[in-house]
Amino acid sequence: MDASIEQWTALAVLLPPAQAEDVVGFRMIGEQEAGVETLVEGLLEHGVPAADNVRAEIAVLAEVWGVRGRVEDALRRARPDPAGGTCVRLAPPVAAVDRQTPPVVVPWLECATCGGVLNRVVDGPFISDVDADRLELIDPDGTWGYEADELWEAFATLHECCDDPDCRLAPWLAWED
Repeated sequence: MDASIEQWTALAVLLPPAQAEDVVGFRMIGEQEAGVETLVEGLLEHGVPAADNVRAEIAVLAEVWGVRGRVEDALRRARPDPAGGTCVRLAPPVAAVDRQTPPVVVPWLECATCGGVLNRVVDGPFISDVDADRLELIDPDGTWGYEADELWEAFATLHECCDDPDCRLAPWLAWED
């Protein structure tokens, strides 16, 4: 599934109009990487509050377009919005990861409702988690494996138990089989 133009527009509206137009414009011309980077830069530059689940959604979008490694630290610094949805959020950064014994498991996203965690897994020699080989979701119902390109599916599964009325993710988490 590719993020729809409606999803990009809904994220871009967080920014001032000119920058929001740039974000959507980049998406329209096939420069999604620049659109994601502009979105994250705008959040920081304008001090725009972003709910936890919005930052998680942007992290997935950034991963889809290969810029997660470039924007994740900035995304973590974005001003939180305590009034927004909090069901899914970026997992806290891990201070130390056992890099000696593959697979290396790095927590990435977590569910505030059930405690589920979506991990990035590197099966070979660990340099960084930028190029995860697969995703692993651990929640109260068990462990679920996903290929690295099944990001939206894994994110949707992590989000299933959300009962947060402020969550804006539900409309975007449907995908076509």
